[in-house]
This record gives sequence, C-alpha cells and structure tokens, in this order.
Amino acid sequence: MDKHTDPVHDELYQTPGNRQSILIDPDTRRIILQKKLDYYDLRVFQYLKDHHCEYIPEILDFYESGGQLVVREEYIQGKTLAETLEEKDLNRKEKKAIVLSVMDGMVFLHHADPPIIHRDLKASNILIAYDGSVKIIDYDAAKIYKPDAKRDTVLIGTEGSAAPEQYGFGASDTRTDIYALGVLIRELFPGDRKLLAIADKAAMLDPSDRYQTVEALRRDFAAEQIAAYRKYLPPGFRTGRWWKMCIAVFAYLLILYLGLKMEITDSVTGEAVRGSALIKYRVITVIILLCEIDLFTGWTHIYDRFPFIRSKNILLRIIGHALAASLIVVFFTMILLLIL
Repeated sequence: MDKHTDPVHDELYQTPGNRQSILIDPDTRRIILQKKLDYYDLRVFQYLKDHHCEYIPEILDFYESGGQLVVREEYIQGKTLAETLEEKDLNRKEKKAIVLSVMDGMVFLHHADPPIIHRDLKASNILIAYDGSVKIIDYDAAKIYKPDAKRDTVLIGTEGSAAPEQYGFGASDTRTDIYALGVLIRELFPGDRKLLAIADKAAMLDPSDRYQTVEALRRDFAAEQIAAYRKYLPPGFRTGRWWKMCIAVFAYLLILYLGLKMEITDSVTGEAVRGSALIKYRVITVIILLCEIDLFTGWTHIYDRFPFIRSKNILLRIIGHALAASLIVVFFTMILLLIL
C-alpha cells in the first residue's frame, strides 16, 4: 500500500518512540494495531495478508515508509504467555493446549510456499486472547526460507530460545523454530521427564538431530512419548546417527575397560592397590563417568533442578554444568574415602 494513499485513522494510543500505535478506523470503528519495523521481509507480510490463519493475527495492510515497514493488523485484547505465567499458575492441561495451538500455527507458517521461519518464538511472542484463543505474534524476525543460504545474514533472535544457527553457525530453516519449541516446552514443563525428553530432541544443537517437522514434534508431544524404542536408549544411540553411535560405543567400551582393568597406586606407599579396595575404586570411577554423561546429555533429567542447568543464558548454563560436574566428583570421592 502506498503511503500517499494511506487512509486516515484516529489514534487512540501511542507507545514511547512511536513504535506501536492503537488506531481506530473512522468508517468501520474497527480497532487496529500499527507497528513500525526496522527489520522485515516483505514477502512474509504479503503471505500473511493473503492467507488467513486462526493462530496468526490478521494482517490488514503494510507499506514502507522512511526505511521502515508500517504494518497494520487486527488488535487482539489479551496478554502474552510470559505475562500470563507471571500472574497465575496454568495447569498442565492448559499449558499443553497452548503449546499444541502454537504448533498448529507453526505448521501453517512452515507450509507456506516457500516456508516462513518465525526465528523468535518465545513465551512473550505468544498472545493469549481474552477469549482463550492463541496467537503467534511479532514477525519482524521472520524470513522466507532460502535452501541455498549458507548462514543467516542478520543475527536476530532471543538469547536462550535462539538456535545455534542464528548465531552464525548455519542458515535458519524450519528446524530453527523447532529448537525454539523445544526451549518453550522445557520452560513450561520443568521436571516432566516425558516432555523434557521430547524437548531435548527438539532442541538438539545439530539441526539434523532434531525433529525434522513440527508435525513429528506435535505427534510425540500430544502422545507424550518419543518413538517407543528410542526413549530407552542411552546417550549416543537416541538420534540414530552413525558417527554418534561410534563415539558412544568407544566411550562405553572405555568405561567398561576402566571398570575391569584400571589399576591404582597408593600415593603414600607407592604400592598397587589390590583386592576389594581396587574394586571399590573401579566401581566409583565408572559411576562418576556415567553420572557425568547423564549430566551433559540430560539422559535422566535428575540434574534439571540444579542451579543454572536450565538457564536461558548460555554462560550460566556452562557455569551450572561445571559446578555440577565438580560436585559429582567430590561427592563420590567422599563416599569412596568413607568405604575404604
């Protein structure tokens, strides 16, 4: 829409900086939300304008002006999921229903031709309308999928929910949004082992290890289980990738070797430790190594409530894992000293 033919609307409210305004159409009396975006893909808004989805706010018009994109969309009364979670405790059923609606909205976006990638899916970009409907909002980070792209040219996203490829490690595709869905599931269902296993698969660092479609993720999420045989497999075998399985086989054989063949020398006498004391050393060593694997792969999720382990800040996550790894060693070393 050309800015010179922009119809006049009465302004009801304007945010500081004039980034968003609430307008009213004087003819229809319809309330409209107007946004001004610095980063945008015109094709995204054209597709959303031409194709309606119940989980996406209706785009009424858009036009470029002064290096920005002015977007006018339906005004929806409600609160974001982030605000809702701060104000009240949603029960498990309510949270599942919201996530399923978000997934349905993502299916619509990913089935666009070419697919639309949101790239900033998070609780604050999910709107819960007062009538109970769920809307995915804020498309300034969204882009059209380019199959030949090597990496993202503009690094846009939110720390914690942004996939590794959004930091320049590759090009965003639909699996980028699947990563964000995994992070969202972790946030909404802490301590839920079944759903956390699904979240972990969705938020794998390597896109090829994640769910490849939102539909596949939705099926497992709705059923609350990953493919029956995979959820019982140890780390290294759950993705089915040959190179990871090779590394896992080597690691587990090394642990087995340590458990059977490891030799210990007494630091005081300089003599080799033998008998039951050696067996205790070997057993504790194997337990420590398995616990460290569990910690860094989220195998059993028993460390999820440890400080910083599930933090959205990557630095805090590193600190949390380092502290937990150290405590595991200290804890079992103390046990070893007590039983010797």
